[in-house]
Amino acid sequence: MSARFITVRTGARLHFGPLSYRPERGRHFGGVGLMIDRPGVHAVVGLAKPGTSGSSNSARVRALLDTLKRSGVCGSSHFDVDVLEEIPPHSGLGSGTQLALAVTDAILTLQGHKHPPQSLALISGRGDRSAIGLFGYEQGGFLIDAGRANNQDVGALATRVSFPAEWRVLLVRPIDGQGLHGSVEMSAFQSLPSMSEQLTGRLCRLALTELLPALQQNDFAAFTSALYEYGQLAGEFFAPSQGGVFASTAIRRLAASLSGPATGMAQSSWGPTVALFAEGNGPARDLWQQIKSHPDGANLHVEQVQARNRGRELTSSV
Repeated sequence: MSARFITVRTGARLHFGPLSYRPERGRHFGGVGLMIDRPGVHAVVGLAKPGTSGSSNSARVRALLDTLKRSGVCGSSHFDVDVLEEIPPHSGLGSGTQLALAVTDAILTLQGHKHPPQSLALISGRGDRSAIGLFGYEQGGFLIDAGRANNQDVGALATRVSFPAEWRVLLVRPIDGQGLHGSVEMSAFQSLPSMSEQLTGRLCRLALTELLPALQQNDFAAFTSALYEYGQLAGEFFAPSQGGVFASTAIRRLAASLSGPATGMAQSSWGPTVALFAEGNGPARDLWQQIKSHPDGANLHVEQVQARNRGRELTSSV
């Protein structure tokens, strides 16, 4: 009997900054990132009852369903989508991409189709710049996106490695803050200059000769030191558009009181979320307490999560 429902789960993505931007030659954007287990997307997608046009409890999914219907992806079928868990929007965690990929993947699976993440991205209208979330959706782990060549629609995955299971991640964001999005985000990208080859070279060096070996050798101190430097360089490039290395003034004050190299403190995408790292549960509790005891601590949301070293989960039922 064919499945009538697909339950899909995925995590969130951290993107610590691109490797290039509008280069005179070579690939565009790229970057390094990590999939985490929370927050995440949990949705149930099912065939709608005969005579109904399908629905969803999420406004973003309703808009996506309209797009998929117009493009013919849904064929003659209609779908109901119940979103049980969603990543906070405009927080730097790739909420739109993970939700769109999850719903599109489930709809195609119900119709007996399987597509790689690049195709899912094109179908759902994602991945215009970064491909971290696309390949992270499929594989999880720590990823390096090589960027998009002129003749490509989405970026290429350079490598993916598992993240040490015992390391912990603290997500910190202002309770009432959001990162740049929509037309403001587009204007910010348009106003940015090309990234210099020198800066691209430094970021690539950090990714290839420091971050990857640190993960493969389980060297926490080397990883956090390299990621902090990467985040600082990327943040300085985007500072004219976001007000500083970090988008949030409260986060900037917090950063001044912490050891960046020891925690790997780096902003994800446009923020305002930043990620800090701890070598285990004990150090994570200590770091959590240090953050909450800061003068801005009461206005910061802090969550301890861990890496997600697996791709999305699809479960079918009748």
